[in-house]
Amino acid sequence: MQVSLVCYRNIWGTSTTKKAIDLDCSDVAPCKNLYFENVELLNADKQTISSSCKNAQVFAKGIIIPSVDCLVSAKAHVLHSIL
Repeated sequence: MQVSLVCYRNIWGTSTTKKAIDLDCSDVAPCKNLYFENVELLNADKQTISSSCKNAQVFAKGIIIPSVDCLVSAKAHVLHSIL
């Protein structure tokens, strides 16, 4: 099964783990067209948090904390109009 066209918008909160975002998608069916807009996740213990991406295509707009290393630049506005 392939995950596609998922929108994470206006999400604020606290992560209990150091890895707040973990996108672990399949080699065979990678995640496509994931959209992050204004996502801010902090650690309750004031520690640095991270993200992880494997086989994911992410578009973003606004604040994204922690940063996501699988961002695709530029065309976020196109995907935003679809969602």
